[in-house]
Amino acid sequence: MKTLWGYSSEIDWFDPGDSMRATIRQQVQPLLHRASVNNLSGGQHTHAVGNLLSGKLHLTYNPEPSSHEVCFADSYEVRPEFRTSFRTADLIDYGYAMVFSDVFKHEFNDFLTQNFSIPAPPDVQFFWKMSHVGNQLRLLHTHESVNSSSGYRFEKNVLIGKCEYRKRAIYINQEPLINDVTEGVWNFKLGTIYPAQKWLHGYQGQVMGPKEFSDYTYLLEVLKRTEALSRAIDLICAGEVEF
Repeated sequence: MKTLWGYSSEIDWFDPGDSMRATIRQQVQPLLHRASVNNLSGGQHTHAVGNLLSGKLHLTYNPEPSSHEVCFADSYEVRPEFRTSFRTADLIDYGYAMVFSDVFKHEFNDFLTQNFSIPAPPDVQFFWKMSHVGNQLRLLHTHESVNSSSGYRFEKNVLIGKCEYRKRAIYINQEPLINDVTEGVWNFKLGTIYPAQKWLHGYQGQVMGPKEFSDYTYLLEVLKRTEALSRAIDLICAGEVEF
């Protein structure tokens, strides 16, 4: 399957395999109010993809390097042109970034249920840029890179009824309870799901207290950062920005 895009004249797509698809889906589960699984698993098909991309990227594919094989030369702190190898984790981070791109969303409306493919990197610089952003997204979604304090304070219990978004505020039971929420966060879409809206709808007819509101405003902060990284991904795809 090939599609036109901004960064290159066309895209080649690769099948990531069931194991890598499952791993990518697991990383987004916290956005859907579900537990996540943080281990990054590959499997034989992922290793086959790694070996295939190895030739295209002119890098050595080292699926699971031992501790004494991990060196500073292959860290994200080193410029891409000086890195000599990539791991399964780098490949999964790359795929994770790409599922948040408009290029991907155009082809696969619901990656949470569809057997999706991943756009292949046109060159090694693109691969490392996307792998770096994907790593940031994954750590963000698995609660490893956000301060748990969102800045919101809510000290009462609320029976959740009608929920609306108006003028940068989330209204619950006609009362503006959470302010300074952008439309992009409220309408951020993950597959066919709007996480900011889904969480509240999940509490319809139930009471949300300080703990639940803390969890919810934490989600809003994660979505805010996710939206910003998604925009950066699209600019990289269009060849309009260095990251």
